[in-house]
Amino acid sequence: MAVCQKTDYMIPHAKHDATKASLNNKEEEHLLFSHIDKDTFVFEYGSGLSTHHIAESAKAVISVEHNMDYYNEVMVNLPSNANVLYIPRNAQEGAGEDGTYEQYKDYVDSIRKFDLSGEKKLVVFIDGRARPYCAMAVKEHCPHATVFVHDYRNPNPIYDRPEYHCIEQFMKLEDHVFALAKFTCNNE
Repeated sequence: MAVCQKTDYMIPHAKHDATKASLNNKEEEHLLFSHIDKDTFVFEYGSGLSTHHIAESAKAVISVEHNMDYYNEVMVNLPSNANVLYIPRNAQEGAGEDGTYEQYKDYVDSIRKFDLSGEKKLVVFIDGRARPYCAMAVKEHCPHATVFVHDYRNPNPIYDRPEYHCIEQFMKLEDHVFALAKFTCNNE
C-alpha cells in the first residue's frame, strides 16, 4: 500500500503516557467533540485517555493499540461502550519513524474487520502509528466517515509531521485547529 513518500524528517518521540489526554488544547477538543454524540460510532487508531473521553460522549468506541504497555494502561476502568484491541506491529520501525504499511499492516487494516457501513455517524480518530496508511484504509473501507488526524500541521515545527501532509492527496481537508485536522474522503 503506497501512500506517501518517505521523508528524511524524523520527529523526536516523547515517552507516551496513556493517562494524559492526547489533544493539545480546548480548540482541538471542541473540533473533535463537536462531531461526537450518543449516535456516533468512533473507531480510534492509538489508544489513550482520549479513548475514555470519547466513550463518555459516543455510542461506542473501538480503539486499536500496538503497544502492550499503553494497552494495559487504557484497559483500567474502561467504559462498557469501549473496546480496545491490542494489535502488535508486524515489524520494528526505525527510531523516530512513524511506521510503514508493512510494519503496521495488521494495525492499519484492523478497521477492515468491522462492518461499519451501517453506522450513519462514523468518526475515525487517527492518533497512532502509520497515520497516512490508516487514513487510506479508512478511505477504502469507510468512505462515509469523518476523519480526524492528530499532530497534523502542528504549528510548532519540532512536532509538525510533514510526512502526514500527503493525506490531502486522497482526502479533503475540511477544517484544522492547532494540530488536529478534519478530513472527508474524496470520492471522485
